[in-house]
Amino acid sequence: MVDALVTVYGDAEEAGLAGVLADLVRGNLDREPRRARLLTCMLGTVGIVADDGHEKTEATLIFDRRGMAARPGLDPNADVVVRGTYETILGLSLVPMAGILPLPWRSETRDLLMAMLAGVVGVKGAASNPLLLLRLLGLVSVGRG
Repeated sequence: MVDALVTVYGDAEEAGLAGVLADLVRGNLDREPRRARLLTCMLGTVGIVADDGHEKTEATLIFDRRGMAARPGLDPNADVVVRGTYETILGLSLVPMAGILPLPWRSETRDLLMAMLAGVVGVKGAASNPLLLLRLLGLVSVGRG
């Protein structure tokens, strides 16, 4: 069932960050199948850019209320774009969640907020698409409240 919900375009080497994010979502859905209902609520595109100064990797996640497709490259018209280092992008999976809400008293959540305030993590489009971003966090988070 999980494979029907999450699709990756390109082979493993070509997919890069898109493949890593898809594997993360698949693993979370395997461990907690109830999260699949998040996919039925998600409509839009999320661009992810991981840049450590030497190498830049981009992915686009496409949600159509039936599942998620992940592809390499950045869609310039993505509804939400998250930028950061590879480490901070993967660190999004550490933010503990209760449903689709980050737990504000946990250090991982504070670390993300501090990274955003310091400009280490940037999020474009969150103000106009907050639920898309929160549901994405709910899908990728391995930390539950």
